Amino acid sequence: MSLQPTHTTGNTPAMPTRFALYGHAPALSATGTTFRMQEWQDSLTARELIEPRGGQVVIRYYDLEPEGRSRFHRDPWGQRPQARALLDALTIPIFDAVIITKITTRTFGGSCLWNVAALLHHYGKQLWIGDLAGPLDPTAPAHVLLMKILGGACPDGGGA
Repeated sequence: MSLQPTHTTGNTPAMPTRFALYGHAPALSATGTTFRMQEWQDSLTARELIEPRGGQVVIRYYDLEPEGRSRFHRDPWGQRPQARALLDALTIPIFDAVIITKITTRTFGGSCLWNVAALLHHYGKQLWIGDLAGPLDPTAPAHVLLMKILGGACPDGGGA
């Protein structure tokens, strides 16, 4: 499988081939079993979605919610260590898209999903959502509604 990005034809965006997987999990046990189980489940979901389309996860970013940090989910996404590392890597041609297999109210914390998607787009990266079975389209009313239902909308209730 080629790790080079595919090229666009006309106005059709290319199918990304190199994906960064972002996830987060509570650190509920000293052995990390909760984290490992969540990472395994997210990796499996990502592979099932992107491999049939020629994609491959080439790097993983995983934030652990610290024990006793009940406000972690309110922290701006870019202040989480692994989210920050992912953002820092946007200018390096490591990946073409970011896949997040499950959106919850804790995924982006105090940040707005649409701001994150716009930032990724600015750097030429797509945001893929497992619940959408593909890339997020902020102009699609069904995508906007689903992100609101799943908790991926702006904390202030705003939308796209």
